[in-house]
Amino acid sequence: MLALLAALIPGALFASVQAYTPPGNKIQFTFEGCRNNGDIVLPIDFGPAGQKYACLDPVYTTGNLGKGWNELDLVPHRLITTNSAGTASTFNVIVAADNVNNGKVGYDVISEPEIFRDSAAGCQVTSGPEAYENGVTGGADVTIYRELTITVPAGGTCQVEWFNRLALGASKYSGSSLQSYMFESDDFKTGKRTVSIPVKGLLPQSISKTMSASQGSSTIWSVKKTATPAVVTIGNTCDAQGSTVDTDVEVKVEWKKESADPSGGVTIKTQVFATNPAARVVTIDVTDRIYAGTDQSNLLDTKSSGPVDVPANTTQLVLEHTYVWATPTPGVTAVNDVATATYTDKATGVAVPGDTQASAEATIQNSGPNDNGTATVTDVEQIDGPGMEFSSDKPETGYVGYTAGTKTTGPVTWVSDEQDDSGDVTFEKTIYVDKGTVGSGALTDTATLLGSNGFTTSADASIAINVDTRPTLTIKKTIPDILTGSETATFTFDVLDSTDQVVADDVEITFTAGQTTNEVDVPNLTPGIYKVVENAPPAGWNPPGQPVEVNLEGATCAGTAPFANDITPATAGAVKITQPPGSEGGWDMTLTRTDSKPPTTTTVATDGDGNANFGQLLEQGTYTITETMQDGWEFLEKSGDCEFTVDYPADSGKEFVCTFTNSKQTALLRLKKQVEGGSASPAEWLLSATADAPFNGKNIVDVPGDNDAYTEVYADELYTLTESEGPANYTPGQFWQCVSDDVSDKALPAVSQDGNQVRLDPGEKVTCTIVNTRDLAELKLVKQVEGASADSWTLTAKAAAPDDDLNISTPGGSGQFESVYAGTQYTLAETGPGGYSPSDWVCLPSDEEPVPQAVEGQLNDGDKITVQAGQRVVCTIVNTRDTGALTIVKEFNPQTSGFTGAFDITYTCVDGGNPVKNGTVSLADGQSQTITDLPTGTTCTVDEPVLPAAPAGWQFNPPSYSPSQQVTVTGKDQTVSVTVVNSIAQVNPEVVKRICPIDVTLKKPLPKKVGNRILTKKIKTNSSCVLVKPVVLCRPITTTAAGETAFCETTITKKGRIKVKTKGYDAVRVRVIVRAKPKPGFEDRWKAKTWRKTWILR
Repeated sequence: MLALLAALIPGALFASVQAYTPPGNKIQFTFEGCRNNGDIVLPIDFGPAGQKYACLDPVYTTGNLGKGWNELDLVPHRLITTNSAGTASTFNVIVAADNVNNGKVGYDVISEPEIFRDSAAGCQVTSGPEAYENGVTGGADVTIYRELTITVPAGGTCQVEWFNRLALGASKYSGSSLQSYMFESDDFKTGKRTVSIPVKGLLPQSISKTMSASQGSSTIWSVKKTATPAVVTIGNTCDAQGSTVDTDVEVKVEWKKESADPSGGVTIKTQVFATNPAARVVTIDVTDRIYAGTDQSNLLDTKSSGPVDVPANTTQLVLEHTYVWATPTPGVTAVNDVATATYTDKATGVAVPGDTQASAEATIQNSGPNDNGTATVTDVEQIDGPGMEFSSDKPETGYVGYTAGTKTTGPVTWVSDEQDDSGDVTFEKTIYVDKGTVGSGALTDTATLLGSNGFTTSADASIAINVDTRPTLTIKKTIPDILTGSETATFTFDVLDSTDQVVADDVEITFTAGQTTNEVDVPNLTPGIYKVVENAPPAGWNPPGQPVEVNLEGATCAGTAPFANDITPATAGAVKITQPPGSEGGWDMTLTRTDSKPPTTTTVATDGDGNANFGQLLEQGTYTITETMQDGWEFLEKSGDCEFTVDYPADSGKEFVCTFTNSKQTALLRLKKQVEGGSASPAEWLLSATADAPFNGKNIVDVPGDNDAYTEVYADELYTLTESEGPANYTPGQFWQCVSDDVSDKALPAVSQDGNQVRLDPGEKVTCTIVNTRDLAELKLVKQVEGASADSWTLTAKAAAPDDDLNISTPGGSGQFESVYAGTQYTLAETGPGGYSPSDWVCLPSDEEPVPQAVEGQLNDGDKITVQAGQRVVCTIVNTRDTGALTIVKEFNPQTSGFTGAFDITYTCVDGGNPVKNGTVSLADGQSQTITDLPTGTTCTVDEPVLPAAPAGWQFNPPSYSPSQQVTVTGKDQTVSVTVVNSIAQVNPEVVKRICPIDVTLKKPLPKKVGNRILTKKIKTNSSCVLVKPVVLCRPITTTAAGETAFCETTITKKGRIKVKTKGYDAVRVRVIVRAKPKPGFEDRWKAKTWRKTWILR
């Protein structure tokens, strides 16, 4: 970009501002540019100040600068600065413009500012050199700027003026508009102000040309057209009184007849026209080069115009170039030329970079040998552009199918009479543009001359048309009539286009006292849809509402954006604060307007939060807020807006609040405990007096019952008196007893007492007492026994100290209820004769009278019982005699007698001298029988008085008894055992027999798992004897009686293995008996053999 600038602007300076002093807050600025609607020509004579490239005051604007500015125009700008301070101020500002964007140049010169009109004495301005900065603002890649140093005297206004030059080629600038700026700070941001020119409206500096070539003719014709003005700018169609805007133009067609070389040379004639759309004179220098053929390889001739001043908004012939090509190159049928124009800026003395060109080509017309002595001219004209028409008013004849003065877009054809010499015709035309049109167009005109012998040439002319429509937007504001005296209110607005770009900012409307409606116009807008946004209003006024949209499209040249501003009326309220908090509701608050006659009042009660809202204060005036005191309360303080004046708009939306603080009155209360019975002390209870919220801040909570101190409580409030649970099994009295202590040596009943509630008067002194009594119950102990006297037993119910003074000790048959402590655990017990087993105690409610809170079923837990207050309970214990059992076992070896019968065994059991049981049992070998329910101490005698008949050849031996014939049951559940052993003998001569030859070995038991044992035997047999199934006897190790297999589960396998499983005993004695006997037929030779072995299994 720097390289580009260096090429475009020789000596371009890139620098940053140094030693910069920004303006103070007492300096105000208005930044403006000159608006050109196509009717301005510069410079303007300002009398003693001389010719200036500046505009007259009315056309300066802070907005769009119109479509009348074009390339090489010097666009006037000014900065009006005012110093409201009491001393002179010197400061810096920056003025700048868009320079380059995307390689296209916009503004290329900022002149040195000066002060020459409408300024106070002492105004001064100096300028730094032109400088350039990359990308500082807007859409430009490079900005050109100057740093100004301005001095404004105290209270004075200075008008600083300069111009910006639109560069050659500015019409091709990349962007919708070209911006000019001023900045209050060297950061190129702060205090930015902008004016703009629409790029679309810019017209270029241009040249055009005609060219003809004739061979063999003695006459050559040329045509020239001149349009006046070169550019038509219609600044604002909204100014039209009717539906269209019209403007007059002229197009002059000139034809010229000249002699030519009929000998064979080619007469070439060119004309170069310059169009200057600028509002000032432009100096142009044109060089024209004629070439043979259609390219520029064979230069025939060159001619320059030298400097030519082209007036503002004019198309002018600046060069005629005639050349006779005496010896044309054979085969060449055409010639062409290129005209190049350079520009000089006499006003600034600054070079104008770049040039413009025009080219033309002509076919060599060989019409000879003839002279084309006459010719006719045809002129065709038409208009292009939105909303545009024209009429050709003069000449009035000569048209083909057209009537002079008729509006049309064309084309319109006019044909001259036959001409034999040079001449001209001037077309007076009117251009019509519809109101509301925006855009550009052109009125084009082509004149064609046709010689009598076929020679032809033509010339074009075009009038550029720029049309602008600038509707006016009116902002209308209404406010309530609240301003008085010297009060004013100023509101500002921003106007935004349809892309939300600000086109007018801080547009002001100011109201003074008595005004309720005012408005301001925002002129020179582009047709479109606009949005007007009200900025934040002055203090006291409500924020603005929604933006207002105004449609200014098409021919709608005016629209209004209405705004109504109001204020938020002040409000008044009162706030109640109570000590304690919570009673804020229901207080009457009164608002009084004291400056009205008579004073007006409004009374409102506070709500639950203590707020009283008087609503809006629509009228300005003086007010007071007061309260009505309630009983039981006293005033502490008030604060806030208790006396105030409402003045709008300063007090708009203000809330005036007066706060009243009141405290609750108090009294003195003392709580005490009195204990009757039992061992508890008053201090073991905690006493409380509680009031409901909000008066719970002075509650008495958990003071000990022996308290002697008074506590401050709230008067006129109901307190509920309570006590803690305290020691168990005490019942409080039904009522608290409250007395007044205010009278010396005399206690009076409290003013308010309701069971457990009390209310005290302000300043009263009261003592409240609660009495607790120990709870009692009744207990009766009863003994039930069979075979003995109940009074032989002593029954007791005992509690631990210190509650042992009501313990019971009574004969089992007394049957008396005795008092005991309720809620205290008692242990039940008895003492008495032995040999009896007691049952569990059973305690049941007494049937003699109702039992409070009776519980179904048993009340005791084992020998422990706790009786509830007021209960009557009977506790009974039943004793029964202890018993045991006798087991009689029969053991008999029949040998070979073959006896299998039973033996009759008698038993007789006595308890001292009292018979208990007797009887006879019949038992065979291995059988047993048990006699039960034998009281402890019973002695039983077992006898076998009569033996059964023995088999032939045999006789029974006398029985034996193990352990003895008489046994005694000495313990509860004991079983004593007597084994009666019988034997038999042969009475015939004895035959000598040998013992069965069988060898049995009983091995030591081997454990398999807990509770199981295995006995293994080894057997050697022969064919004469057989092994009988072993017999297994078991008994617990703790008894000496013979056992039964019932103690064990026994199985014997075919191979002789014995499995014994005990039944939960820790130790069992097991006896195994194995016998071998002769097989049938061998009894005379062999006799049986028995093996016995005993083990203890654990």
